[in-house]
Amino acid sequence: MSSNVKKKGSAQQTTGSPEARYLLLLPVLFVVAVLPLIVRYHEYPTKLENYTWFAAQEKADDYFLYWKQQWFIIMLILMVCIVAVRSILMKKQLSFHKIFIPIFVYAALAFLSTIFSKYRSYGFIGIFQQFESVWVLLGYAVIVYYIYLMVETEKDVSLILNALLCSAIFLGLLGVSQAFGKDFWLTSAGLSLIYPANMKGAGIQAVFGEKRVYMSLYNPNYVGVYTALVVPVFITLLSFCRNWKKIVLYLVAISGILVGMFGSQSKAGLVGIAAAACFLIIMLRKYLFRRWYIPVGGAIIIICGFLIINAVNHNAYLESILSLFRDTKTEEPALSEIQTLDDCVEITYKGNKMRVSANLDEDSFEFLIKDQEDKIIECDFNTETLTWSVIDERFSGIIITPVNLNGVLGFSVVIDGKSWYFANQLYENDDSYYYWNIYGKFDKIVMDEPAFRGIENFATNRGFIWAHTIPLLKKYIFLGAGAESFVFVYPQRDYVNLYNYGYGQQLLTKPHNLYLQIAVQTGVVSLIAFLVFYLIYFISGIRLYFKCNFDTPLSQAGVGIMAGTFGYMIMGLTNDSCITVAPVYWVLLGLGVTINFLVKKQKTI
Repeated sequence: MSSNVKKKGSAQQTTGSPEARYLLLLPVLFVVAVLPLIVRYHEYPTKLENYTWFAAQEKADDYFLYWKQQWFIIMLILMVCIVAVRSILMKKQLSFHKIFIPIFVYAALAFLSTIFSKYRSYGFIGIFQQFESVWVLLGYAVIVYYIYLMVETEKDVSLILNALLCSAIFLGLLGVSQAFGKDFWLTSAGLSLIYPANMKGAGIQAVFGEKRVYMSLYNPNYVGVYTALVVPVFITLLSFCRNWKKIVLYLVAISGILVGMFGSQSKAGLVGIAAAACFLIIMLRKYLFRRWYIPVGGAIIIICGFLIINAVNHNAYLESILSLFRDTKTEEPALSEIQTLDDCVEITYKGNKMRVSANLDEDSFEFLIKDQEDKIIECDFNTETLTWSVIDERFSGIIITPVNLNGVLGFSVVIDGKSWYFANQLYENDDSYYYWNIYGKFDKIVMDEPAFRGIENFATNRGFIWAHTIPLLKKYIFLGAGAESFVFVYPQRDYVNLYNYGYGQQLLTKPHNLYLQIAVQTGVVSLIAFLVFYLIYFISGIRLYFKCNFDTPLSQAGVGIMAGTFGYMIMGLTNDSCITVAPVYWVLLGLGVTINFLVKKQKTI
């Protein structure tokens, strides 16, 4: 590899004074240390109110995403300016290595996918509950390359990791405060940081419930992602540390983050930590065999933290973990399909079809209810309640009632306690039937065929989302749907399946899978490029460290970062990329790639 590196600094050679080097690393330090802590109120236009599957909501509030995106873009611009000044004005030659080709391919495809997307306007500015625009995606590639250009010494690496440590300590304190019911963001000091002065007295809503940890990372799931990413790094550095002050700081950070993870009830976080731990045990096997007290002490810390937080949360975390081992096989729902057709509403219930058509006006209500063989289905009519109760045992319990739907005459069909509303008198020269959804909008139900059936409840109902996302991939082989486009291409109008599998009251804006997210939004080829980049880094790291003595700070940091990024990639199976944690991952990935070059150069020297 070293033959392809042009004038790359080594651990013994630097360019510029220490103060100048700190300034060069300032954007990276901000991203890794300050960005995850930003919580600030922002009101923005949703620009989704005209879609039938979205509420008539012109504006929405954000606390955790928008300003993180904006500051990340500012740091991206600063990095580009620094590189331009150094290369153009100061005549500094840019180093390059072929390992970066895949990640630049990923970035190029992300940009092209957004340029040619029908939803490009959202991709360039960010969208409801996401704010990971194409500029952010480009920034991920830029920051990896920027770190490669700017990090030249062990001091540079130490500076970035120390910034990460400080940030982790603060996040850990936030997590502990939330786990014990004393959320900092709900205090007067916290609220003063969130809201501008003219909004004094406003309150942030604890969406996920009391004592549920979210730190400043928007969602408890991302607490698990952050934990799997950074805790392996600190555990590795702690294992080799001989400075007692630093040992204390590592222990504080690790303990606080782990308490936060337990308080977040992130089952996936536990899986990510376990995967990273297994990787570390293999890579550090010789070292840990001689110092057995390190893994034993770490296990004790984890177990004690788990027991304390589990007790505080009334056994909630233990129950959450045990649910992983219970039967997740999904039973076929009784209501499997509803079709809003031109002449009727066709309902498939327990394998039988019922067709309901209506003739409604202010003075009379007539319903024609037939089965799939066009035979009249017997009903019991109640004159007082104006309800038609189906007597036929194939559809036992179904009740049909005329209703007023915001000024439109329609009818409800109650199926197993759930009311479904329909009307066919909406438009001139259109007598077809429409469904009145939870947002008070009329829409056609469009049933979607999933990639698989039977495991929809897997991974807290993520199996359902994946089953309906995978069929989309064939449309997005070379170019994806564009940044921030998942919400538009996912089958949001399949109201029946959304209801059956627990998503009837929420909008699916992400696939809960990093790899499906990339494949849909920036294309399958871009996903392959991303994976190739990571695999080159990961495999080269294994070759470098598998028989390593870990007698240098760079090799110790290198293997720790490998473990952390590996934990993040495992977490990517059940979580997607988010501006709250992903920038930290890309900083560590860039740092890991750069450390590998420096370690190899040390060995060569």
